[in-house]
Amino acid sequence: MKKILFTLTLVIAAAVMMTSCSKEYTLNADLNGSWNMTTLNEATVSNYGLFTFVKSSETKGNVTMIYTWGNFSVTHTGTYVLTSDTKITVTPDDGSDVMIYTVISHSSKDLKIKQESNGDVMVFAKK
Repeated sequence: MKKILFTLTLVIAAAVMMTSCSKEYTLNADLNGSWNMTTLNEATVSNYGLFTFVKSSETKGNVTMIYTWGNFSVTHTGTYVLTSDTKITVTPDDGSDVMIYTVISHSSKDLKIKQESNGDVMVFAKK
């Protein structure tokens, strides 16, 4: 009886630990790939932003962010870290300011984030 109770306790503890970690890992799995910006602060945009996330581990990876205005574009490359199940911290390779994004919602096809420094809310669709 003690052996069964001990085994059951271990199984329940393992299930709880796996469930508590799954949100962060799901976010990183959802992020992996290229995303087209469709909305910026509730205004529809076209060909304005493309973010590409390449997962390198369960909570981090590389990111390329391309912003386009007419014939002008700016590209930022860097690394990202999921600092919680709702925070993405991007460190640009060029030494510019770290960018922190709060994830409002996400799935494998849609991503809605808020940039902490300026309050911009961006909606992306998986490319």
